[in-house]
Amino acid sequence: CSSDLSQAAGEWKQPFRSKAKGARQMKMTPDISFQEQQQQSYLFIGCGILVFLFLASIAWYQWRKGIKKHLDNLHKRQEGEDGLPLTPMIRICNSPVSKKSSTSLGKELNLRPGYVAANKGGITAVAAKGDGKENENPTTIGLTSLAEYFSSIQLSSPNASFSSSSIALREEVDAILTKALVKSLGPQLGSLLLPLLDAIPKMRKDILGLTSLSEIPSKGSVGVVATLGAMSLLELGAIADVVGMAVSMAKKRSTSAAGTATEATEKQNEDSTEKEDETKEKVTNATEKMQNGESSQTFPSSLIPNPFLFNSHFPRAVQHRLDEQSNKISNINNDDEFDPDAYPVDIPRPVNKTLLPDLYFGYGGALGTHTHREMLQNRLLAILLNRLGANDLEMTFCASSSEKNEKKSFAIHVEVNQKTTICTRPYEFVSSLSQLGYHVTVTPKLNITSFGLGLCVKEDDEGKRWSNIPVGVVIKSGYEDENGRMAMVALPHGGLVLEVTTKGSEEELHKKQNDTVILKGRCTVQHFVSIDGFCGWNSHHNVQVPWKIDDAIDSFPSMTDKEEMERAIRLAGYSAIVLNSAATRQKLPRGGYGLIGTCNDSLALVEMAMWGQTNIYPLLSIGKYCTYLVREAKRCVSRFEKEKRDVFMINDMKSIHKALLSLP
Repeated sequence: CSSDLSQAAGEWKQPFRSKAKGARQMKMTPDISFQEQQQQSYLFIGCGILVFLFLASIAWYQWRKGIKKHLDNLHKRQEGEDGLPLTPMIRICNSPVSKKSSTSLGKELNLRPGYVAANKGGITAVAAKGDGKENENPTTIGLTSLAEYFSSIQLSSPNASFSSSSIALREEVDAILTKALVKSLGPQLGSLLLPLLDAIPKMRKDILGLTSLSEIPSKGSVGVVATLGAMSLLELGAIADVVGMAVSMAKKRSTSAAGTATEATEKQNEDSTEKEDETKEKVTNATEKMQNGESSQTFPSSLIPNPFLFNSHFPRAVQHRLDEQSNKISNINNDDEFDPDAYPVDIPRPVNKTLLPDLYFGYGGALGTHTHREMLQNRLLAILLNRLGANDLEMTFCASSSEKNEKKSFAIHVEVNQKTTICTRPYEFVSSLSQLGYHVTVTPKLNITSFGLGLCVKEDDEGKRWSNIPVGVVIKSGYEDENGRMAMVALPHGGLVLEVTTKGSEEELHKKQNDTVILKGRCTVQHFVSIDGFCGWNSHHNVQVPWKIDDAIDSFPSMTDKEEMERAIRLAGYSAIVLNSAATRQKLPRGGYGLIGTCNDSLALVEMAMWGQTNIYPLLSIGKYCTYLVREAKRCVSRFEKEKRDVFMINDMKSIHKALLSLP
């Protein structure tokens, strides 16, 4: 029995022994396989590194090949200059002046007599000389559109096939982008990123679909115009606000960083500045520009002494500048004679002769609205009015530290019938001009603006035939019809225009002005916030093109009544005091232009203060910066009352303050 039990126990233990042995064997097997797997892993990693290095070398080779391709393309098209490496373009249509326009612009322009005359053969621009005779070399001008110009442009190989033209245009775009990358990022980093240009298939596809630039108006410029045209006034204001804040912060950082260095060198600069020429005076903020009379000096300070004897100093200063212009022209070309009483013809500048042949900046063949003499008279009259207006500035804004304690007012002495009138305010000076025998009018005016940009197309090699392109800035008005179509509006330029012209006979002027004629012809200045960085009077000369001259409208009727004109001039001066002082006190960039408002806002302020309403649209001032103006106007009212000014002066400044609270 015991043997049977022992045998049974042995049989019962046997499976467990075998299982334990198997477990030990299984435990040994993973150790061996792990070592083998580790060796295999090292082998695979090594092979992977080799493969990676091989592929990386191939990729780097291809990358370097792409870099070389773009640089070779750039070098092939490089002209040795610093400009863009552009493939020459040619015009296939060279006479849009002599044909009627088939575009929608042409249909609209056909309503204008001037454009119809241009299509029949061109308008002849004749510059009248001082003796009344016509210019011997008349210039023919007409009108066209930007789309018409682009439709006449193609690559320099007009007989090239579609494929070759596409390749040439693709290489051209690659060269332009290569030049931009290398120039902006530097030769090392810029070159390293050049192959990324091949990863812009959509843009390249769109560009390669053009064998000429005739499709740009429908495929390219329409999108740009739609994007810009879709901008509302709030979006424009937001952009101006962001840009203004960025510039202001950048100036503050640079000022704080350079503060110590500036203090250390300030004394040395004072000594060197005194020895510099007077025409190189540095004007920084809005109030200094107002005291200087203009943003950049046209007349040296020696020609505008204080006090300024209007009857003698004014014609002397104008003649001095005319002599300088005459000498400059004679030094350039001895054959040209300078006629100071002739209307200048605008001289355009080429946009890019290689890419955009015959397209120029400016107004080709268009005459100026004022003669050379009249333009200088405009500038000098504006300087005088601005300096008189600066007499009402707060003493803390005086240019020199010595003037802060004792302010010396700028004065103009006007002699009428052998009696001298001392003028220390702009409205007093304007009143004295009427006493001298001149006809004076004040008018709030609006006209389409292009911010000084003009475009024209040269139609012949001699530059005697030009086609001008009307340019403007169109934005959404916010008004829609029942079908949801937005009413678009062209941005206008607004300003208060002061025009001084001769009336009566020359004998009467000679008698009142002691046998001298101070102002010849006419003199026109305009008051507005300028992009140059201050609010004040500026020369109101322009070019004689229909969309700038014919479309000018009066926001309110012209003023000829003495008291009404004087109040308008006074309100304009007080508005400049408020706007320039606020811009200087808050250290706003560009004198607050675009933040406290633009030209339209300054005119609307005068209209609101004058009549209690305004016809100006659009107004672009930003709310946050308007509060600065309100506070500044309130400060000016308190200062006028403290200085015990005349009641009408205090009331006019209160009108400015009230108008700022009432403007939309």
